[in-house]
Amino acid sequence: MTALVQSKSELGTVFVDGSVLALAPDGYVLSETVWGGKDQRPNTVIYFVEGYEAETARKIAETARLDLHYQVPGTSIRLATDRPIARSSPLAAFVAPADRLE
Repeated sequence: MTALVQSKSELGTVFVDGSVLALAPDGYVLSETVWGGKDQRPNTVIYFVEGYEAETARKIAETARLDLHYQVPGTSIRLATDRPIARSSPLAAFVAPADRLE
């Protein structure tokens, strides 16, 4: 979670679901949530595959055409983004490419 929060500038405008917010409550503000960021277009959506807001998160990602997908190995955390994560990025140590939105 810390790496995701610290990478917000790299990830652009970020929306998270409530499950991610619960794990990093000081890392995100209301406008960075899938239910509070209505007036913005995200560059990245972070969510839990089976989270109670996962469907909303996926719809937001699809509408925003976030077609690069990553996962945090060993978890059900997914990222949909329009920004490739460079191998030199500190975040690259914590994510792996994923085939599609789950």
